Order: sequence, then C-alpha cells, then structure tokens
Amino acid sequence: MKEVGDEWDNDEIYFVIDEFSSYFPRTKFEKFSKCAGLITLKNTFCF
Repeated sequence: MKEVGDEWDNDEIYFVIDEFSSYFPRTKFEKFSKCAGLITLKNTFCF
C-alpha cells in the first residue's frame, strides 16, 4: 500500500466475492492483507 500512496481508495468496495458466492455456493475467500486475498471455487458436481 505504501507504493500507491494517496491513490489508494479506502472507500472503494470490491464485491466480486459476493457475486461469485451467489453462483458458486462453495466459494471460499481467504484475506491476506487489506488489498489482497484468494478466492477458491470448489466443484459441486460429481462425475
């Protein structure tokens, strides 16, 4: 975050995980920092 300085927008809302969760109910989100995380999509179908 230090690299972006004043350009970082604390008020911005990134709602990608909310959108994924409605389509992929087994979605998992792991937050690593204020600006980074990992979204894991799990298969719910059996083959």
